[in-house]
Amino acid sequence: MMRLKIFYLVRLSFHCILIIIAWRKQRNRGDMRARWLISYNDSELERLGQLVKELEERKVKLEGELIDYYGLKEQESDIVEFQRQLKIKTVEIDMLNITINSLQAERKKY
Repeated sequence: MMRLKIFYLVRLSFHCILIIIAWRKQRNRGDMRARWLISYNDSELERLGQLVKELEERKVKLEGELIDYYGLKEQESDIVEFQRQLKIKTVEIDMLNITINSLQAERKKY
C-alpha cells in the first residue's frame, strides 16, 4: 500500500513537473511573441513616424505652392483688369485724337 502511495505521489509530482514545464514553455513563447511584437511595433512606429514627417513636409510644400498659385491667380485677375482699363484709355485717346484733328482742321479753315 505504501508503495502504491509513493507511486501515485511520484506520478503526481512528475505530472505536476510536466505541467510546470509546459506552462513555462508557453510563457516563454508568449514572452518571445511579446518581444517580437514590441520590436515589430517599435519599427512600425518608427516607419509611421517617418511617414508622418514626410507627409508634414509635403503638406508645407504644397501649402507654399498653393499660396504661390493664389498669388498668380490674383496677378492674372489684375492683368485682366489692367487690360480692360488699357482698352478704355485707348478708346479715350482715340476719341481725343479725333477731337484734336477736328479742332485743328477747323482752325485751319479760319
